Amino acid sequence: MKTLFPLLAALALFVMLSPAHADEFYLEGRYGVEVTDFDNIEDGQQLKAAFGYDFEPIRIEAEYAWGNHADSELAGMAYYDIVLDSKFTPFIGAGAGVMVEDIFDFEFGGAFWKVGAGVAYGISDSVDLTAALTYRREFDDSDNDRTEVYIGTRVSF
Repeated sequence: MKTLFPLLAALALFVMLSPAHADEFYLEGRYGVEVTDFDNIEDGQQLKAAFGYDFEPIRIEAEYAWGNHADSELAGMAYYDIVLDSKFTPFIGAGAGVMVEDIFDFEFGGAFWKVGAGVAYGISDSVDLTAALTYRREFDDSDNDRTEVYIGTRVSF
């Protein structure tokens, strides 16, 4: 955990100092399923909302997720877009966050990290459809991990 903060700070500094092309904010809504046991696929459904900034090819965002599991989640994510000469843009990402027991009373549960990959399809200059697969694991409980599969819509402004 002590090495995670300097790494994220260095990444943020790199992003702020690198030349940017896209330089735009975005909102994304996502729907997905989370699976902790592949023998029981109906583990949970999840809705996510994200607010981010696209530095092209790097994006950073804050993500809030809620679903039919015990806690909601608040995460910071960083993505690297693999820019192609196509409407398809593959991406990889990593981030960390906390489980939120009560967002209004600022009661937080355990912390987690996650990594993932996906693809965005540009349907216009400001709207992308996205699909991704994410692996998530808690820092303090190696038995509490899950895979998330989601689809979404990202709108840039």
